[in-house]
Amino acid sequence: MNYDKLKKLRESRDLLQKEVASEIGVSRECYSNYENGKNEPDYQILKKIATYFNVSIDFLLDASPPVGEEFIDLRGLSEESREILLSQRKAIEKLEQAKLDNENLKKTLKKYAPYAPELT
Repeated sequence: MNYDKLKKLRESRDLLQKEVASEIGVSRECYSNYENGKNEPDYQILKKIATYFNVSIDFLLDASPPVGEEFIDLRGLSEESREILLSQRKAIEKLEQAKLDNENLKKTLKKYAPYAPELT
């Protein structure tokens, strides 16, 4: 797990360790140990962390962020601005997923086209 990434995610949202810990159902000390690399979260906690921060488990486990992935520092923004940014991010993720779904559909249609010409 990328411990530095976990800490940066929390700090970029101007959250305290105890706030994140409460949301994912662990003590502040336990969460602090995750950030400091003293303990590894189990799979269920890892899922909760990913859901809470709206990132993938792969993102949390990978030492380097994907191309174009960066932390957005939300400190100092109004709650309304935070909500707008997070909702836009979710919309972009949905569009990216739709694009992947469309590409998978095209591959599937191409694969079965010889057996069902009406699909092409």
